[in-house]
Amino acid sequence: MGATISSLMGAPKRPQFPTVPTDQVLPMHAFDDTPFMRKCPLLWTIRFNEILDADILNEALLKLFEMDGWRRLGGRIRLNDQGKAEVHVPKEYSAQRPAVHFTKAAYDMPFADHPEASKLPTRSDAIAFFPNPADFQSIGIGPGAPTTFEDLCATDVPQFSLHVVTFQDGTLVSLTFSHMTTDLGGLSAVLEAWCLILAGKPEQVAKFPGYKDDVMAGLYRAESTEKSKTDGSLLSGWRLAVWALRAAYDVWMYPLECRTLRVPAKAINAIVAEARSEVSLEKTTDGSKPFVSENDVILGDTTTSMIMSSNWAKSGFLDKTDFGPAVIGGSGRPARPNYYHMGKLTPIIFPVSVGINMGRDGDGNLWLGGDLSAASWATLMEYLKRYE
Repeated sequence: MGATISSLMGAPKRPQFPTVPTDQVLPMHAFDDTPFMRKCPLLWTIRFNEILDADILNEALLKLFEMDGWRRLGGRIRLNDQGKAEVHVPKEYSAQRPAVHFTKAAYDMPFADHPEASKLPTRSDAIAFFPNPADFQSIGIGPGAPTTFEDLCATDVPQFSLHVVTFQDGTLVSLTFSHMTTDLGGLSAVLEAWCLILAGKPEQVAKFPGYKDDVMAGLYRAESTEKSKTDGSLLSGWRLAVWALRAAYDVWMYPLECRTLRVPAKAINAIVAEARSEVSLEKTTDGSKPFVSENDVILGDTTTSMIMSSNWAKSGFLDKTDFGPAVIGGSGRPARPNYYHMGKLTPIIFPVSVGINMGRDGDGNLWLGGDLSAASWATLMEYLKRYE
């Protein structure tokens, strides 16, 4: 029975790494251990203009994952006899069993001279598309880093892999991990705590919730007599089947393309100002002052289509990250990201259109990403060009 469940959940075919008796076994929480999450390894790459010390970055992250609660993130993912995922946390981390899989590389050249790094976005005032973030795996993933759920279970490699690549004019810091481990909100918390360790302020690191118990359990186990506001309006039955067939047809006829788009500050400021000016003339039913966000302006038109919208800017990802203490030579100034992206390492079984607001960089440019059809990207580009 356990083998059948494991097969349905996407269990690895390779033999699992032997259990270490002294490891503490923690449950993988319900919302994290799903077929989708298991098949969703992620690669996050952050670019800095400064040249960073890779070893200092690794030492700080190791120290964080050795702290109470945070130790969970250094554990190994395993399957139990029932086919459910678990996190096996070493009693003590060591060089043989570290909390982070760490690799590094150094190139004696600028970004522009490297065959892959030269394709990364550069500073400019023009609207421009850039390649699929997953195309940069060669400079984002180091040797031995797991890139599938099977890799995680079949090896003794921890959940997070850190790969630091230095150039003459900057650094790429990449983290590879499974979506089972965390999402952008959790990654943002990791980066914030990581920066505090770098700054020599471990006492300010927030307590880690959910080391063993699922902090979401109160939501999905709660008994409520109150009707959901969406009750009666959710797709179900034959309507859901019809939608699925139409969605599959659309993806087949109009394949999705994963891209990154830069919108210059001048253009996005003009778009937002125009929208807010129009909204201010409208009346609301409750008399409150109308408000429109940047996310509403850019992705609002997609409400006429079946497109998922994700606002990463809310995480404060770019503002929370300061790797200044790791700058070689110690400039004493902050070292903040000038660009980042996330690449999916395996194709999604049933892809859907997604529009992502990645937030603004230090120059005020807005970055967008997502998976849309070529026609949708063209429509968005045509709209933005009016404000360039």
